[in-house]
Amino acid sequence: MLTAFRHLSLAFWVFFGDFIQRW
Repeated sequence: MLTAFRHLSLAFWVFFGDFIQRW
Protein backbone atom coordinates (compact mmCIF):
# COMPACT_ATOMS: atom_id res chain seq x y z
CA MET A 1 0.00 0.00 0.00
CA LEU A 2 2.92 2.29 0.71
CA THR A 3 4.15 1.85 -2.87
CA ALA A 4 0.70 2.75 -4.20
CA PHE A 5 0.62 5.87 -2.04
CA ARG A 6 4.08 6.82 -3.25
CA HIS A 7 3.02 6.34 -6.88
CA LEU A 8 -0.08 8.46 -6.31
CA SER A 9 2.00 11.16 -4.64
CA LEU A 10 4.46 11.16 -7.54
CA ALA A 11 1.65 11.49 -10.09
CA PHE A 12 0.13 14.31 -8.01
CA TRP A 13 3.41 16.25 -7.88
CA VAL A 14 3.91 15.80 -11.65
CA PHE A 15 0.40 17.15 -12.30
CA PHE A 16 0.90 19.98 -9.79
CA GLY A 17 4.22 20.94 -11.38
CA ASP A 18 2.63 21.07 -14.83
CA PHE A 19 -0.21 23.21 -13.45
CA ILE A 20 2.26 25.66 -11.90
CA GLN A 21 4.19 25.97 -15.17
CA ARG A 22 1.00 26.71 -17.10
CA TRP A 23 -0.16 29.23 -14.53
